[in-house]
Amino acid sequence: MKSNAVVLIVALVGLLAGALAQNSSGTPEQNKRVVAQFIAAINAQDFNALDALVATDYQQNNGLPSGLIALKTQILPANYAAFAGFEIAVNDLIAEGDRVVGRVTVRGTQRADYFGTPSQGRHFESGVIHIWRLKAGKIAENWNETDRLSFPQQLGALPSTPR
Repeated sequence: MKSNAVVLIVALVGLLAGALAQNSSGTPEQNKRVVAQFIAAINAQDFNALDALVATDYQQNNGLPSGLIALKTQILPANYAAFAGFEIAVNDLIAEGDRVVGRVTVRGTQRADYFGTPSQGRHFESGVIHIWRLKAGKIAENWNETDRLSFPQQLGALPSTPR
């Protein structure tokens, strides 16, 4: 009876270890590399490369549609359609556990309507702070904070504030 209990415990420990390994996100350095590859793929407009970097059930926590398919077919194409020279420059990547924080600069020149803002051909440059959560080596979730005042001001959608 004791040997059966030991076998059962060993089996359960093995199953638990396997489940944890499958859900683990890698080391902080590995996670930073995944995020860097993610940004590089976006900048190269290589949306198919995102399949290896982003979970299919990817969650956006900023009001935009969630899911890898939405990212590849709606969100990113909308940015490239609206902004010539759209790019994301990485200023800092900091990782701990399953999270990577990125301070990035997004820039481009508006050439088409963007969420109801008509194009005036203006260039923008905006700082964004992202927090990505990784799971099983892929980006599973994103939160971000954008300068929601200067971005529309730069596009001419809001008046500039006096300095």
